[in-house]
This record gives sequence, C-alpha cells and structure tokens, in this order.
Amino acid sequence: MCQSAPFRIVASDMDGTVLNSDHEITEYTMETLFQLFLHYDVQFIFATGRHYLSVHKAREELSTYFAKRSSEYRRSVKSHPCGEGDNRGTGKYVAADSTQPSLFLVTSNGARIHDTKGKLIVSHDLDPDIVNALYQHYGLPYTSRHGPKAVKPSVGYSPHVSGSMEAAANGLMKGGDKNPEDIVSTSAYTTDEWFLTALFMPLPDIEKKFGVRPFLVPFDSEDPESASASVFNSFPLEGVGKVCFRCSDPSILDEMERSIRQQFGDRVSVALSSTRCLDVMPGNISKASALQEIVKLLSSESAQGHHNTRPPMLKDIIAFGDSMNDEAMLKTVGKGCIMKNAHERLKKALSNCEVIGSNEENGVAVKLREILQISLDP
Repeated sequence: MCQSAPFRIVASDMDGTVLNSDHEITEYTMETLFQLFLHYDVQFIFATGRHYLSVHKAREELSTYFAKRSSEYRRSVKSHPCGEGDNRGTGKYVAADSTQPSLFLVTSNGARIHDTKGKLIVSHDLDPDIVNALYQHYGLPYTSRHGPKAVKPSVGYSPHVSGSMEAAANGLMKGGDKNPEDIVSTSAYTTDEWFLTALFMPLPDIEKKFGVRPFLVPFDSEDPESASASVFNSFPLEGVGKVCFRCSDPSILDEMERSIRQQFGDRVSVALSSTRCLDVMPGNISKASALQEIVKLLSSESAQGHHNTRPPMLKDIIAFGDSMNDEAMLKTVGKGCIMKNAHERLKKALSNCEVIGSNEENGVAVKLREILQISLDP
C-alpha cells in the first residue's frame, strides 16, 4: 500500500509560486515532486494563466529529471535485498512508472485542461462578441498599430473610461514618435496559438520566461489599404479562451478590471494574474472550476476502476498561489497556501490562508515536504 497523505491532490500556480525568479523549477522542488510521485498516491496539477504551449518547457524539465532519478533509484533498489517493490525496507509505496511526471495541466486560468498524457480534455471559449468588444474598446485605444481612419465599431458596449485611462490613450495617439511604444500589449489565447499586439519585454526575454515565441501579429500602419484597419483585424474572434492585457501602469489595469466587470457581468471572469497583467476568461471559468472538472473526471475513473478508496473531493486538494487569479482556487480547496511574495490584495482577501515561504525559498516544496514528511535527503 502507498503511504497515506493528508491531501490526495496538489495544485500549484507557476509564476511566482513553483517557479523561481529565473522562471525555473529548482532541483530541490523537482526532487520533492519526484518523491511525491514515487512514494505517495498523490496527483499533481499545474494551474496557471499561461498558454498551454508555454508550460511545455517546465514539463520537459520535469520529464528529464524524472527519467534520470528513476534510473538512479531503480539501480539502487535492484542492488538491495528488499527488492524493487520496497523503499529500502521502509515499506513505502514505489510507483510502477515514475519516469514521467503525471501532470494535469490547467492553463489560461481554467479555459483549457490537458490530461496526464497531454490530451486536451476541456475547452471553454469567450463569446465572439465579447472578444471583439475587448479588442476594440480596451485594446485599440492603447495601441499605435492602427490606420489613421480606424474607428471603434459599435458592438453594443460603451464602457466607462476614467480620466487616467483617457489621458493615457490620448498621450499615445498624440505622440510624435513614428512608432510609439504601446501602452497596453493585448494577447489572445487560442488552443494552438498565442496572438500578441506588441512586445511587453524583449523577445529573447519572453522566450526565456515562457519557453515559446508568441505570434506578433503584423500590421503596416502606412499601407493605404490599412487606413481604416488595426492589428485586431487579424486577431481571432472564435476559439479564444483568454484575452490578456499587459501594462506597466497598474492604475490602468485597475480601471479596465472595474469597467469590464461592469459591462459584461457574469459573462466573463476577470482577474489580475500579476500587477501588470489582467486576464479575461469566459464566465464562471477559473482555476477553481478547472479543479472541479478534474475531480469529477478522477471520480469517474475511480468508479470505473472499482477502487476501494472513495473518489477524490475538493477538500482533498492543497493548492498554492500568489496572485488574484489564484483566489478562487485557494478558497475552494481543502487547504490554500499563499506565497510570502504574493500580492497584498490576495493576502487581504484570503486572510485565513496560511502564508508560506516565497518562491525564491522553494516555499511550495518545503511545505509539501513538511506535510508529507518527505526526507530532506534525495
């Protein structure tokens, strides 16, 4: 039998949580996850606002590490008289195949879910009219990538624009630079592509952080045929799971958040995934809703397999996060843990949640080792 654990599922955010400031999973954390899979019947879930493609790097790093450690472990077990089914006489459970991490991937804040084999099993999209309104009313006023005659089409929404937002937009439109830097960089996430209006950091830095190159949508503002168009004419309206606005001015994103909530109500879910990033997903979609869908799937598989153990429940999950897009997840599960480096707004919203070490201190791994009593020695 496997060792009993107080939680059967571990769900963790990525940036600012399980990843360090170099956007990497440390060896200490990878070893913790390896021990988790090797000796405990615990399921692990990455729950992130990232695009699915940008989780590939972390998954590959884990796969490489698991293969190396599994080979080392099996060699050591075979040389021990207790045999392969035991952990050097401790009676701990040894997974049948720990060479690959068994990970569910929740991406785009719950708009996409991939199973442990990498198969897309859940997909939720924003309504096309909302996608269009987000582009025209919240993206277009802040981008330089439009023709001189481009106007916002009437789609039935007239969001309130604060003085600070209007001033920022006017400052951009009236700028003397030929190609002024965009105040807001708008992204659209479909299943297979990450569309982007403007770079929000140098491209090499984006590739290092996310492990993928977004599609910077081309637009020639000097082309006469583009006089009445904008970069958003080449953005998708259907199949969009998330629209994201990145801005270095938090006050603009705060105003956007309030305005979007006011205009679209429960047709959208809105959350800050960082102080510089505002995410918009379909209504009632979040990391919490994704965990509910995964629990339902695991319960179905448990019933079909006629296991003696009861099906997993949300109370069987421990979750970790640092941003407002983690709020619903952290307050829905059995135990929510907030990183020391988390946004103060999240700490205030969930004052009953335990604050653990920072992502730079391997906070997630340290807490898991404490709870599951995993040895500090590899």
